Amino acid sequence: MSNSFQLICENFTARPTGIIAAVLMLAVLAGGCGPSGPKRVKVEGKVTFNGSPPPADGSFYFAPSKPAPGFPARPAYATFSMGDGTFVVGSVKSDDGLVPGVYRVTLECWRQQPSADGTPGRSHVPEGYIPPELEIKVDESGPIRFDFDVAAGG
Repeated sequence: MSNSFQLICENFTARPTGIIAAVLMLAVLAGGCGPSGPKRVKVEGKVTFNGSPPPADGSFYFAPSKPAPGFPARPAYATFSMGDGTFVVGSVKSDDGLVPGVYRVTLECWRQQPSADGTPGRSHVPEGYIPPELEIKVDESGPIRFDFDVAAGG
């Protein structure tokens, strides 16, 4: 995947033909393994902070650390709102789930977003907090619940 990304970056130029080529390459890569792509398992859940709804809207990023044999390493994301903290994970679409494998999970929930001028942001997530890993087994059909509570500090 990193070679594909590098190829896209090398072919992306300010010229219109470079932009068109990059968009076409992304469309081909996003297509994955045919019209339906590889098997995915729906993953949904709820995040709380000290047992309460999240203090702000936020995001999860799911980075594949060990794809299941025969499956691609496909990253995914999910967003949640401060209202109830529920989320549904998506990789190509916003709710299509995860391909089987083990995922390292990253959580963002900002008090103050980092700024473009380099001013660091302030997070509701305590420094050093690491959400639990998530493993999707090949034989699972889903949906899988992924609920957890962040022991928020500062």
